[in-house]
Amino acid sequence: SKDGQTGLTVSTRNSKALAEAINKILKNKNLRGKFSKNAKRRVKENFSRKKMLHSIYSVYKNLMS
Repeated sequence: SKDGQTGLTVSTRNSKALAEAINKILKNKNLRGKFSKNAKRRVKENFSRKKMLHSIYSVYKNLMS
């Protein structure tokens, strides 16, 4: 996720920080809406079928070079 834009990032193996982040999201409707809206936009902009096919094609092209 983009920390603070599409979700919250916490350190690995830090269950307290994870619980706090989950509670923060659960308790804040506006924050959930912001994350949802931003995540949907990010997916549309960065993971369209055309972009994904282009990325895969580029990988194969580089492997064959």
